[in-house]
Amino acid sequence: IFVVIELIKLFHKLYTTKYSILKKDKSFNIDLISNLANLPLTIHWSLYDGCLPDLIVGFFGTFSSCMNTADILSNVIKDIKNLKLN
Repeated sequence: IFVVIELIKLFHKLYTTKYSILKKDKSFNIDLISNLANLPLTIHWSLYDGCLPDLIVGFFGTFSSCMNTADILSNVIKDIKNLKLN
């Protein structure tokens, strides 16, 4: 349910900003793509036998994790560059 609520929130923000947020906010784009990748996984894991082959589950899980890791890493690198060393 969390993924669906997050997607609703993100699409509402996208609609209210008239899609201008896509060009301005990199973090928003990563959140949107990551949650879209998590949606099929949420459905798959909600079913007793699942509905996706293991390869697809692995792909979506890896893709979502890589998107989140890249975003965090880019923020860490930006913070390190902004440090003032004495």
